[in-house]
Amino acid sequence: MESQTIEYKEEFTEKLKKEITGFLNGEETAYIYLGVDDDTRKIRRNYLDF
Repeated sequence: MESQTIEYKEEFTEKLKKEITGFLNGEETAYIYLGVDDDTRKIRRNYLDF
């Protein structure tokens, strides 16, 4: 489940750039799981292959 400190994103987008900025300005440690489906939490894209 997503929260104020956890985000699941399938792709790197302009919107994600803004969310990263928001996470960096927060007081808590936050995590963004890139390449993960928001609903199923299955890995949709492996960014290690690039």
